[in-house]
Amino acid sequence: MLNRLLTTAQLLLAFIRFTRDPGQLEMVFSIVERLSDRDGAATYARMLEDPRVAAAVERGLPEVHIDLDALAALPEGTLGRVFADHMRAHGFSADDLNFVKDNDAFANLRRSLAQVHDVWHVLTGFDVDVAGELGLQAFTRAQLRGELGLILIAGGFLNAALFAPQDGARRLSAVTRGWAMGQAAQNLVGLDWTPLWALPLAEVRQRLGIEAVSEAAVGGMRLVA
Repeated sequence: MLNRLLTTAQLLLAFIRFTRDPGQLEMVFSIVERLSDRDGAATYARMLEDPRVAAAVERGLPEVHIDLDALAALPEGTLGRVFADHMRAHGFSADDLNFVKDNDAFANLRRSLAQVHDVWHVLTGFDVDVAGELGLQAFTRAQLRGELGLILIAGGFLNAALFAPQDGARRLSAVTRGWAMGQAAQNLVGLDWTPLWALPLAEVRQRLGIEAVSEAAVGGMRLVA
């Protein structure tokens, strides 16, 4: 009981700090870890209630090997090339995607999702600003059950209400659009990306049922690619 109370207090503190500045990536990591410590088994069980996610886990989640140099050498407009350009434009490295170090079943799923987070950015067209991240969290929440997206979206909206009211409409538009996209798209959990890297991004989106965000759809949000 004491450990649960302590973990809950740490989770609330991380949420408050995230609400003050949603750009603090370390606070996102802290929320992820505190959620796992507090309710990891229950959250994992809820995720597996979705038969699509359960089937992906049963098949075995493929390890995502990302070689940005190799992907950058692919033709322009391919998923791999656009992804490599996206990563480098924002100063990200493949190592940034491997922050989950545990090896239990829930950690394996979290690791798989973390490794493809920015692939999903490219597919959906959501930028990496606060509105774009909230939109992607809504997309992710539509793809699988879990509390993280709800917490981050709540923090992003509270931040807009208290500190950034000028961005509130964009965030609402992004979350609305992301949820609809996630509901309409093929489930991406456990997808093998290797055969998709060399395909045109537009073709991959079409195959997966993703209609990427546009300038008009999300109130001025940038379209990636």
